[in-house]
Amino acid sequence: MKLRSIDFFGRIRGRVRDLSGFRKGVHRVPDSVSERTREFVARIAAADLEEEANTLRERLKKNFGYKRKELTYACEGASALLSTRDFDLALSYAQDDEDRQSYVVSYQLTNIKNPETLRDAGLQAILFRNFDEVRLTLDASYRIEDLIDTVEEEEPENVELEYPEDCSQLTILIAGRNWYLRFMPHGAAIFSRSPGSPLQMINHVQECQEWVRETPALGALLEGAKPAN
Repeated sequence: MKLRSIDFFGRIRGRVRDLSGFRKGVHRVPDSVSERTREFVARIAAADLEEEANTLRERLKKNFGYKRKELTYACEGASALLSTRDFDLALSYAQDDEDRQSYVVSYQLTNIKNPETLRDAGLQAILFRNFDEVRLTLDASYRIEDLIDTVEEEEPENVELEYPEDCSQLTILIAGRNWYLRFMPHGAAIFSRSPGSPLQMINHVQECQEWVRETPALGALLEGAKPAN
């Protein structure tokens, strides 16, 4: 698989009542999810976001020895962006749409300009269990139906396929792997079954690429796919 870009994503959950801005006896835990409750959670999470972002800024600066111009920091409400000479790290706090009484901290590691930085031991300690998804922008496009047919015809061992009736995506689950692979028309994503560091996610990508190479027909299809516009 030829990659155009690679980005890391992760989510960590917590209870709304544990946010520092939640005042017991004054505030109530949300009993629904609405624009009003989302605004409430964002407001009471602002201090937590600022504290975490400042801590990340100081740790990144110390670990990599960034100078002032090499690390910029912007924080607004419950969102923050740390832009470095090597990558961008964004984080945000929001109400959990799936659990009204919880919040979600979302992390995004994008705009990676120096991939070797992601292997740095200090960075693994800073972002120890922050990511569970890697999104791969492939330098090609293809038909999901062709991917499905190719894998089903090749019948690799210990592989299970999941796809909807409209074949809008394909999920490949491989026995014994701590990750699974999902193809969309213009990209793919690798999901870890447990959160990890950037290096752990990179290892998943390498394992996935090795598996594709060991599945010749699929590898040939992806390598010969039509270049993306």
